[in-house]
Amino acid sequence: FVPEEGTYESVVGTLRIKQVIAEQAARIALLVDSSKFDQRALSKVLSISDIDIIITDDGASPQSLEFLRRMGKQVHVAYVDENQDTAHGT
Repeated sequence: FVPEEGTYESVVGTLRIKQVIAEQAARIALLVDSSKFDQRALSKVLSISDIDIIITDDGASPQSLEFLRRMGKQVHVAYVDENQDTAHGT
């Protein structure tokens, strides 16, 4: 996901499926792990103009989040408790 550009896909077989689903949607929400920010893959799937809502974790750069907000995107950030063992739910 490149905030200035949109989403990318490395598996060509799922590229068109994602595009068709997006074409049918009234709104598009992107759930993206902060580690995927500024990562390009083989093919572009969606333009940033296609995405309405971005949901990510608090590892995303403040500059990227602010850019998305200035673009008029709804941005939701999940704050991660690094002390929690997510594999065991404790």
